[in-house]
Amino acid sequence: MLLDDAVVCVWGIQAASILANSAYVWLLTSRAVDEHPMLFLRQSKRMREAMLAEYGTIEGVVAIDNQGTLYVANSGTPYPAAAIADDPSAGGTITFDGWNEPVTLTAPADAVALPSSG
Repeated sequence: MLLDDAVVCVWGIQAASILANSAYVWLLTSRAVDEHPMLFLRQSKRMREAMLAEYGTIEGVVAIDNQGTLYVANSGTPYPAAAIADDPSAGGTITFDGWNEPVTLTAPADAVALPSSG
């Protein structure tokens, strides 16, 4: 979520499994969220509704004491580039890259094919 070209927060969702109707949500916020709590709340409700429309259940765990810095690209689209914890023992660094690039998935060698429904 951007406000005047400043990142307030970034969130995403990952399916629990290929067959599950549930997913895990993640969220990174900048200090700007403290300055705009009502905007954050309104947008969070919209995102929650969109996520629930896609998945029946969303799950997440939040460590409210995590502090860090979210770095965003300063040219082009302001995609997140990295999140770095202030305290290295709290998790270290997450790097975001490959935005809008195709992803190739390969099934594990012991995967079991399911019958087609069509």
